[in-house]
Amino acid sequence: MLIDATPTGEPVLDFILAQMAAEPGTHSTDDWVDFLKHNGQEIHDKALERLIERGILRREESRVLWVFGTRRYPMIENHEQQEVKLRIAALLMSDEIPDARDIVIIGLAQSCGLLEHIFSPDELDRSQARIDQIVRLDLIGQSVRGAIENLRAQTISLASYPS
Repeated sequence: MLIDATPTGEPVLDFILAQMAAEPGTHSTDDWVDFLKHNGQEIHDKALERLIERGILRREESRVLWVFGTRRYPMIENHEQQEVKLRIAALLMSDEIPDARDIVIIGLAQSCGLLEHIFSPDELDRSQARIDQIVRLDLIGQSVRGAIENLRAQTISLASYPS
């Protein structure tokens, strides 16, 4: 249930917030994940533009074999990514109570399979109990993770369906 429709100043978040405010009644997390899925390209484009505006990414356009246009978005510097990785690692190796932002980051990273790209299998095995403890702290995050896992299962099911 939307409590406050005040714009945040972030174009991507404000786009989603405006959509939520325009919908009457309450909706499940699955409904909103479905909305994000169907508006993914627009959200992706807005997010890229904002990262370029903030100086985190830059747009590079080139040609492959002089014919095919290609576009890349390399990071200008790696400070933000490194800061998040270090913050997550510090939280997983401590008993510190994380703030809400870090709980959401860890929960989403776990449900999307991103922690495997940050930590080695041994580090993940040693930290799994702590990861589980942290993700249980966020009820909304649990609901979002459930919706993401459901969507992933549906995608896998459809991909394995014979054509």
